[in-house]
Amino acid sequence: MMKKFFLFVVVWALCAGCRPNVLKGDALKSKLMETMSDYMNKNPSDTAPKFIVKDVVFFPRKDKNFYDCTFTVEMQSKDKDTTGVMTAEITNDFKKVFRIQ
Repeated sequence: MMKKFFLFVVVWALCAGCRPNVLKGDALKSKLMETMSDYMNKNPSDTAPKFIVKDVVFFPRKDKNFYDCTFTVEMQSKDKDTTGVMTAEITNDFKKVFRIQ
């Protein structure tokens, strides 16, 4: 009886520990903004413009396992700056970004 209980606890712990954390609310919004910022600023140099993600509006696409996102982005270069909109798809694991516009 004790062995079965111990086995049950071990299996339950493995199952619970292997589940990915599901982000929600502000944490998800922050992670999407961080992922897009990292994607746009992956080759920093003195001459390259700097991108600052100001806001994101997103919709989770569970059928395709990605987030459909619209970002408000500020671009700063040495002598000018501008604010615009970029759209992208970000995978649920936040490892790939596909720019649309």
